[in-house]
Amino acid sequence: MSWNPFVAASLFLSAGLPMLPLPDAIAAPATTMADTKMADSSWQPVARIDPAKPYQVKIINKTGIGLEYSSTTNEFPPRKLAASGTSTLNQVPTPIYLLISPLDGRFYLNYTVSARNNVVIITVTQSPESSLGKTTVNIQETGGIFVY
Repeated sequence: MSWNPFVAASLFLSAGLPMLPLPDAIAAPATTMADTKMADSSWQPVARIDPAKPYQVKIINKTGIGLEYSSTTNEFPPRKLAASGTSTLNQVPTPIYLLISPLDGRFYLNYTVSARNNVVIITVTQSPESSLGKTTVNIQETGGIFVY
């Protein structure tokens, strides 16, 4: 008679007998949050502002094509930004989701975001054709800034 390994393991567990150690290939070490690299995570802010103070958002278009930007919460109507143009938004509330899209749908975008002296600087460049790029910059009530 041949024993099924799962049945044998359950019999050992139910009988209270000690289990044999698992082979190294099965017994992988547990990881902790300290073991993971969080800097590349979309769950970590790329920059921060002080949300208790007024702030500005500066959008710099380095794509060579026209862009359109708006907010999902309708603080302002959709606006166009010329190729190589710059625009500044004042009195921006939090939270806000800024949507930035190319006027020519054949292109994808990447954002580089920084913040200094409560000015958020979003530099927009073209994404490689093999990448879908980004569409949204989220500035949260806590001051964290995320890119999706």
